[in-house]
Amino acid sequence: MKRLILLACCVLLAVSCAPSSKWAKAGATQAEYEQAVRECNFESDKATGSMRNLDDMVIRGARVFHSCMEAKGYHKEPIN
Repeated sequence: MKRLILLACCVLLAVSCAPSSKWAKAGATQAEYEQAVRECNFESDKATGSMRNLDDMVIRGARVFHSCMEAKGYHKEPIN
């Protein structure tokens, strides 16, 4: 019984951690998308490189990445 409960908890955790949206841009190829992600990750890293507080670093990094992707014409699209 304990194993069943543990398995159910693991499945619930895995499902709840699944992404609910993805970045999309009409006409963009996979290579273009991957290049945009690399560039935005670089910008995010630059913006947070000297920060000491991990919470602030994660929040600022996510904001910079999101803004960068939007500036490149991408938007969040729900995953069905």
